[in-house]
Amino acid sequence: DLFAWSSADMSGIDADFINHRLAIHKEAKPVAQRKRKVGGKRREAIITETQKLLNAGFIHEVRYTTWLENVVLVKKNSGKWQMCVDYTDLNRACPKDSYPLPTIDRLVDGASGHALLRATYQRLMDKVFHQHIGRNMEVYVDDMVVKTTSAADQAINLVEVFGQIKRHNMRLNPEKCVFGV
Repeated sequence: DLFAWSSADMSGIDADFINHRLAIHKEAKPVAQRKRKVGGKRREAIITETQKLLNAGFIHEVRYTTWLENVVLVKKNSGKWQMCVDYTDLNRACPKDSYPLPTIDRLVDGASGHALLRATYQRLMDKVFHQHIGRNMEVYVDDMVVKTTSAADQAINLVEVFGQIKRHNMRLNPEKCVFGV
């Protein structure tokens, strides 16, 4: 129950522990981006990924929206498509979350995803792993490094970190995990 082998394995973080509220400037006017045409394998990838997100409860259908953002597909090294959303207009309409991110944030700000969610996610990670950060691990948004000087300590540190992950109902992506490096 530590790894998410599929979207269905990700039951979510308790909203009483942390949640994200989207703040939009009062003077901002909603933007509905013109729908981009997508065909072939890209369309199939969008349909498949959207269905996975719906089935897992990560998204739900909105019948009448004032904001409309386009899906963008990015080809991964594996050859699979990664579905992203172009939040350019929404990012402009939202005040920046001033929660401090590690300094590398300046270099990657806006490089992918919804910039405002990164601050909330960093806040979550800082809250979950506050006893470990700087001691036996480092965290940058969704990247974690559990550090040690010996194999015996590594096992102990991993047990501690895995315990926190389980306590907060979080999951790891097994395809992105590397151990003993």
